[in-house]
Amino acid sequence: MLSFNITVTGHSVITHPAELAVLSLSISDTGKTHTDASNSVKKSVGIIEALLGDKSKTGIDGGIVSWKKQTTPTIGHENRGSMSMSKSLPRVSAGFEITFRDFVLLGSWTASISATPNVNIRSITWKLTNATQKTLETKGRKNCVEDALNKAQDFAEAFGAWREAVKPVELQDSDVTTSASAENGNRGLGRIDSYGKSWESGDTIVFVDEEIRLKSSINVKFIVNGI
Repeated sequence: MLSFNITVTGHSVITHPAELAVLSLSISDTGKTHTDASNSVKKSVGIIEALLGDKSKTGIDGGIVSWKKQTTPTIGHENRGSMSMSKSLPRVSAGFEITFRDFVLLGSWTASISATPNVNIRSITWKLTNATQKTLETKGRKNCVEDALNKAQDFAEAFGAWREAVKPVELQDSDVTTSASAENGNRGLGRIDSYGKSWESGDTIVFVDEEIRLKSSINVKFIVNGI
């Protein structure tokens, strides 16, 4: 009875709608003095903190999961003017990261914040909850095993062996990679209605959440008996 080994790679790709969105904000300004720039940034930071402290705007049902502020403002300089007439101005920066579970609230927040002086939206990162991430990783591992076994059985059958004769002897795992689909090209901001509009307080931006894609793979060695 002839025995031989088959080594195959099992793959899994699972997609799931994003459940969380992390809004990253940058607050910065320049002034004649560091004090001027700092006061301007503190005023904008205060507006954001006031919004975060307003339960009617953060969502009584937990529309905002959490938020954190860059505690120490970054102080630097910005050069303005031509090379020969360049002037260095004091620049102060701060930042926020706000995690949303309610994407409608994310849209209204983004429009409101966009109208706040000195505030820029750095990025929106789409994520899954930890519980969903773990569940899908478990499902992905099982999918990888099923895919690898089916491939090995197909090869064995092509050589004239029974599919049941295929037995695993070694497995090598690999890391799971997680990414947003980003098919719309807005660099992680999701799809936005009326893209390019100048937003004002009271407007609402409609985000269509990205799909999160989890890719995983394993290498498995099988032994085949029965030819």
